[in-house]
Amino acid sequence: MNSSVKVAPVDRVPTPLLALAVGTLNGKVPTSLLSLDELLGGAVGRAIGHGDLSGERDAVHLFYAPRGPRRVMFVGLGRLGEITRG
Repeated sequence: MNSSVKVAPVDRVPTPLLALAVGTLNGKVPTSLLSLDELLGGAVGRAIGHGDLSGERDAVHLFYAPRGPRRVMFVGLGRLGEITRG
């Protein structure tokens, strides 16, 4: 199987679903997700602020984007120090 990595602005990723694995978010939008939050009209920040999106292990939150990926799904991994491969 061949694979490649390309860096592109998130609003230019034409995919039906963009899935992101995130650790515990501690009540604020990480710098790495600011452009995605902007694409989603601040919905990520609001969801974090209301406690709906926390990054807790196995928690899933789905957003619909106006352009770029049609759906953005966050999958929680829990606390970064407790993440294992199994």
